[in-house]
Amino acid sequence: MKLNRANFAAKTGRALDLAPERIVHIGIGAFAKAHQIWYTQQVDQNNEWGVVAFTGRSATAALQLSEQDGLYTLIERGPDGDKFEVIDRIVRAEDGMNVTEFTNTLAKPEISIVTLTITEAGYGFTKDGKLDLENPAPAINRLAFALDMRRRLVGAPIALVSCDNIP
Repeated sequence: MKLNRANFAAKTGRALDLAPERIVHIGIGAFAKAHQIWYTQQVDQNNEWGVVAFTGRSATAALQLSEQDGLYTLIERGPDGDKFEVIDRIVRAEDGMNVTEFTNTLAKPEISIVTLTITEAGYGFTKDGKLDLENPAPAINRLAFALDMRRRLVGAPIALVSCDNIP
């Protein structure tokens, strides 16, 4: 049976309603799904914090998550066996290279937080360690552009939370 919200409800008798879009995440890979997204689900008992997940450089993860209505199964391995949990905080998954969708999403005043898990290659530095301003593809350039548009359009505050391990 394919994992999606309708099948989950039919199998368990429990609907997984979409939370409102409040968080944008950039770089939706295994680390983010096992940490930020999982923690968000654990603390959001009132279903108020949905995550719009944007990929880093490839649209593959967004396509896979979209086919499952943003749901995925987290497997926690332990000495007493494996524990499986369906995670439902991702309310929409998008190709991170779609700058228009990214900018439009970040410009929504209800978006309060941007979290990032971007690999080293995703930052797009030149050989001398400076940002490659000629290449619009790096995530940091897309983020700067979208934040500037948000400032111009709505001026609403936003929190940026980098979970990267590079200085």
